Amino acid sequence: MKYMLNTEDRKFIIDSVKKGYKVTELARMFNVTPRRIQQILHESELPESSRDSELTEEEKKFIDDLWDKYRIGSRTIYYLLRSKGFNVSYYKIYNYMKVKRMVQIKENALIVNGKKAEPPLSTVLLDYHQRSFNDQYAIFCVDMTTKKILSYSESMKITSDVVAAVLDGLNVSGKIKKLMIRSGVLSLIYNSSNLGYIARKKGISEVVTDKGSSRVHLSLSKLWQNYDKYRWTFNSLEEFVNWYNERPVTRFEDRIASPDQIFEEYIKKYDMNTGES
Repeated sequence: MKYMLNTEDRKFIIDSVKKGYKVTELARMFNVTPRRIQQILHESELPESSRDSELTEEEKKFIDDLWDKYRIGSRTIYYLLRSKGFNVSYYKIYNYMKVKRMVQIKENALIVNGKKAEPPLSTVLLDYHQRSFNDQYAIFCVDMTTKKILSYSESMKITSDVVAAVLDGLNVSGKIKKLMIRSGVLSLIYNSSNLGYIARKKGISEVVTDKGSSRVHLSLSKLWQNYDKYRWTFNSLEEFVNWYNERPVTRFEDRIASPDQIFEEYIKKYDMNTGES
């Protein structure tokens, strides 16, 4: 499925190329062709009138009047403009209102891959993966916001001792709000042992079983693809995890950053222990 690029995406692409990122890397990130990225870069060099990137004075006045009178949101204003015969994109309206401070964006909001995301440690997933039947299992705890691997182990069998070691390895500087356990062998082991004690000792507020395990497991598909492809090029699992956590592959605010960078910057900037954000 092709990704529809909005105004913020285009700006991000243009700024990233100026900072030295490759066209091919950005194309993979947005799931578009390198030619599409080149087209956006070409369009950015055209005069403003050629790109038709600005609202007309009539459109601006219409937005200003609606805001002053009703204090309504950008989406409602978009539909009102459309009903009045104005053919204008939602993103132009939103960006105009953002500049004019008509759009209230939560201070300190975390923006990952162009979307507002939950703070790190809101949900940590305990998941496992096996490359093939004869290979050992990889058991990971992964922060679902940043996709940073927080604790890990490899074993030919998934036992309560192996899972206990992974949970005990969750030594993070903030409080984990929710631990989600993949349904199946992991949830069975957790519910039939004293692993809940480790979770409580770690201060985890909530432990749930992922009832839609296939869907959540697929959200880590890139992680498991990288594991299958590159794990065996490292001498140890620890080396692979460090490499994976430090790869700059995620859009974070106005740049490309690694899972570790996003996680650590957010933890340092906000007091995760008290839940402030």
